[in-house]
Amino acid sequence: MVLKRLARDSDAVLMDLRGFLPDNQGCVFEINELLNVMPLDRVVFVVDATTDLAFLRETFAAGWAALAADSPNRDLAEPRVLLFEFAGGSSVPGLMRAVGRRLKAGRGAVADFLASGLPDGIYNKARPTPEFATGIVAPYSDEEGKISIIRNASSLNTNHTTMLVERHGDTGAPTLCLWGVHDPWQTIADGERLSREIPNARLVRVENA
Repeated sequence: MVLKRLARDSDAVLMDLRGFLPDNQGCVFEINELLNVMPLDRVVFVVDATTDLAFLRETFAAGWAALAADSPNRDLAEPRVLLFEFAGGSSVPGLMRAVGRRLKAGRGAVADFLASGLPDGIYNKARPTPEFATGIVAPYSDEEGKISIIRNASSLNTNHTTMLVERHGDTGAPTLCLWGVHDPWQTIADGERLSREIPNARLVRVENA
């Protein structure tokens, strides 16, 4: 659902594949979904020395063989993916240029996209007034803000969080979990599961949040 919305509303997708290995099945699923819903000329894959490139090639090949009939990439005679090799801070300007080649939206379109997603993540539907939305997206409404979003996206890597799940049980410190009862993205069921996985954790349900 999330990737389909990205394909519908985004001008480019940046996927961080640093640390990509055969046991990263979540990333494999996301790659396959991107091949099915996002035109390849709007996608940048970031790799580095920790990326298993041989396995990545196998993943692309398998995903292509199982491409959905309605994929926008179905009719590509010579499918090509854009890999950007990240080598540290000095690579950031190059990464910005690589993503920029995939971006066609102006700064107004970026701000509008951010504002359009606010109601989906807020329980109180009366809260995101025009003034509220303007304040939230203001930092991202100019060229510097658009680049900031790209930088943030380039640093996101779900492997850094999912790899910790198996270590929840090793937590020794007293843990307080504050969780919005009506959070539409990370539901209260997620909070309940987390509080069960962490020894001696206490879950506090926050109403109307």
